[in-house]
Amino acid sequence: VFFLNAGCASEVPGQVDRSYVERMAGLVDALPTGVKLMLMAFDRSYTESGEPAPDRSSIYVPNAYARTVAQRHPDRFEWIASIHPYRRDSVTELEFAASQGARGVKWLPSAMGIDPASPRCDRFYAALVRLDVPLITHAGLERALFGSDAQEYGNPLRLRRALEHGVRVVVAHCSSMGTDRDLDRGPNGPMVDSFELFARLMDTPSHVGRLFGELS
Repeated sequence: VFFLNAGCASEVPGQVDRSYVERMAGLVDALPTGVKLMLMAFDRSYTESGEPAPDRSSIYVPNAYARTVAQRHPDRFEWIASIHPYRRDSVTELEFAASQGARGVKWLPSAMGIDPASPRCDRFYAALVRLDVPLITHAGLERALFGSDAQEYGNPLRLRRALEHGVRVVVAHCSSMGTDRDLDRGPNGPMVDSFELFARLMDTPSHVGRLFGELS
């Protein structure tokens, strides 16, 4: 109800999505010409073997839905895909999303059950680089969506694997909340401010031009 109220969306069954899109379109109309909103899809959680895990999924917004809305209103919206890297078809889905104009890929690791430091992500990272698609991901403490609730996957240092593959990474909120383990001091390193770990990544010369922060 909180999110419906914030979005000024109708609570009438079958009208929620339509009224929410109309509300966003109205907001864009009030902005300068050429300004667009990015519509973000949100994939389900997946098991390590690549099976969907709906019982551990907070929400699910299919790529097809975000893409269709954006393509119906090209003067107002663009879209960002969401693809879990453990999916067996993750690379194929990324290739299709890129061909359909997706401007990036959205992750929320703690809620989606994605370990950015896992070798399972390597083939997806290689595809992101090949297709020149940026990764937009959260780090630090997550309170809005829980899903898999693997808070340790929000550790900014786990994004090093993506950066070392050459992926362009945008860290939403700049890890501005919470504490994470300092993995540079071992698997049992001390807990430190998450933003401190994000800042350490930003200070790494090899990450210049590939690591970005977004503070909202």
